[in-house]
Amino acid sequence: MRGGTVFHMLRCITGLGVPKSQTTAGERAVLQKYSMGKRRGVEIGVYEGVTTCLIAEELADDGILYSIDPFLKGRIGICWGKLIATTMIQRSGLQERVRLVEKYSYEAADCITGQFDFIFVDGDHSLQGISRDWADWSRRVSPGGVLALHDTQAVASNPDVAGLGSVEYFDSQIRHDDRFEIVEQVDSLSVLVRRGGAC
Repeated sequence: MRGGTVFHMLRCITGLGVPKSQTTAGERAVLQKYSMGKRRGVEIGVYEGVTTCLIAEELADDGILYSIDPFLKGRIGICWGKLIATTMIQRSGLQERVRLVEKYSYEAADCITGQFDFIFVDGDHSLQGISRDWADWSRRVSPGGVLALHDTQAVASNPDVAGLGSVEYFDSQIRHDDRFEIVEQVDSLSVLVRRGGAC
């Protein structure tokens, strides 16, 4: 356990600190734009709950966001990110809209049923991870629905993204999937809309 991690967690849950996000301000603005008014959403990868709260806040009044993360525990059996995320959700008054699902995304795909009008994928960026998430979740996007994928294009501000499996899989497979249209790309985030027709 690192002292800095505990200090960060304590600052966040007492309201003196700000939770971390791996998304840029531009990416968060795009997520707000495309989640606005949606009723049934999925987020894969919660981290400290920044995008969780942002997306949930933009949903329709009766909207529900299933936020999926295994919340892996550290050496002393605690997941600091989960503590921060849970605190942020409660502090934002969004606990009625957010359903935290403490599973890997491929496990959650089997227990969360139905279609969704918004899905944000920011989980396992390995080639195996993104290909599995694409197979499990792309078919669950309703016609006209939005699927946003993080870390799918290299950016000058974060050149390490170029080596991720999510970039390789996006370029070789996702961008050629006729079911979807790419409608916007900001920083490393790609936003796709499901074309009309059967799943």
